[in-house]
Amino acid sequence: MYESILKVATGNKDFKFTVTSVPFPKSERQQDIQDTASGIFVCFVIGIAFSLIPASIVSRLIHEKERGLYHIQVVSGVEKFAYYGSFLIFDLIMCYIPCIITIYAFDFFNLHYWQCWKTILLYPLAVIPFTYSSSFIFDKESTAQTFTIYLHVLLSGIACMIVFALRMVEATAIWGDKINWFMRFVCPTYNVCSSIIYGGMAGILSKQRE
Repeated sequence: MYESILKVATGNKDFKFTVTSVPFPKSERQQDIQDTASGIFVCFVIGIAFSLIPASIVSRLIHEKERGLYHIQVVSGVEKFAYYGSFLIFDLIMCYIPCIITIYAFDFFNLHYWQCWKTILLYPLAVIPFTYSSSFIFDKESTAQTFTIYLHVLLSGIACMIVFALRMVEATAIWGDKINWFMRFVCPTYNVCSSIIYGGMAGILSKQRE
């Protein structure tokens, strides 16, 4: 329409012009909102994905105990140190594969969560002893696997978002801080999800606490 008006105004029927528009950069508030949505989504996805790691470990342990394979190996002369040591080395290797892939995936998709790569690298060292210890309370493979998945999903992806919401509200911030401190010693997966959600929303939390 503007081009037609200018053609009439200038008397030049061949008059043409092009318009180049450049949007304004995102405001700090818009960037915070985007980081918040990204952090919550990634936190929930990682909570589900990483819960499958201890579930696969406990499934194999209970499988051997349920069928008496562990007892057979001990009776055959296999030392407990060698038995659990071989499992530990194998589980460490298998755990570090998805952890390293996750770190590189964050970098590939430009998801720069502050310092969360450290908690991801420490995750296998924490979740494997945790899973070995919890395996002694189960006798059936299906029960152990189901319980482990629900435990890590509830105490990581979901609980982490609830705790962060409590820390954002002034009236419940003190309780959110206390629960966050306690949860760090309860579930290793919680620490990974907490580092991700804090890395994505640390700016919002610090502004809220000012």
